Formats: sequence, C-alpha cells, structure tokens
Amino acid sequence: MSDWSSPMLSRPPLRGLRVFLRGTSRTGSPALHLQQAAGASPQRCLWASTSMKSPDRRDVTYVEELIGPNTVTTMPRATVEAFLDHGKVDDTLTRDVDEARRVFERFAEAGIDYDDITAVLERERVDAFVAWFDELFEGIAGKRAELVQS
Repeated sequence: MSDWSSPMLSRPPLRGLRVFLRGTSRTGSPALHLQQAAGASPQRCLWASTSMKSPDRRDVTYVEELIGPNTVTTMPRATVEAFLDHGKVDDTLTRDVDEARRVFERFAEAGIDYDDITAVLERERVDAFVAWFDELFEGIAGKRAELVQS
C-alpha cells in the first residue's frame, strides 16, 4: 500500500517543478551556447507568489523549495524578512528528482490527471491576473480622468 501521507506527496507542485527542470536542459543546448556566445543572457525561471498561504506550513516553504540555478523569485517584504530570519539556503530544486518522478507515476496509477489539474489551475491564475491587471488600468484611467478635469 502506498504511503500517501509522505512529505514528498504533500508538495506535488514543487516536485513537479523538479521533474520539469530535470527534463529540460537549459544549459547544454548547442543553440543556447551559440546565443550566449553572441551575448545573450540565459533565461531564468521566475517564481512569483512565493509567500506561504497555509498557516500549517513553514512560512518560507516555497522560497526554500525553489532555490536552484538560474532562478529568480519575487517575495513580499514579510516573506523576505522571514527568510532572512530563519530560512535555509540550499540547492533544493535539483534534489530528489527521481523520487518526484515516482510520485507522478503514483498519481497516474491512482487515476489522477496531473496535467489536467495544472492546466485548470494555470488558466484560473491567468484569468485572475488578467482581471487584476484590467482593474489596475481602469483605476489608473479613472485617476487620470480626475486629474485632467482638475
């Protein structure tokens, strides 16, 4: 019987990133070497929204779990301060990739379509961002109209 309470299974999105990054060589491609020789900067993964939403978890979990080569993260001030206070720096993103693959194999065996779940979540997050962005620009346009009238 599988132990679905294992820490590895409690964080499938983070483990999924490990599988993705292991399967995506961003440093060895001949095309990338040519581009860098011509002066191109390497593309980096940008992690956003890395503050912890669950009060049951360490407040720096996402920051700690997403440390790796060629990555950049954005954090709210409270998360930066928490990480400076008690965060641990280690190359965690490239660790336990084989175990992460086994987790996704177990998902498939259990009938869980991880690709479908992530597609739905991605669409929801993009839609939420677009709504926020539209609201921001409506606010700016409204403020501009007020200032032009005065």
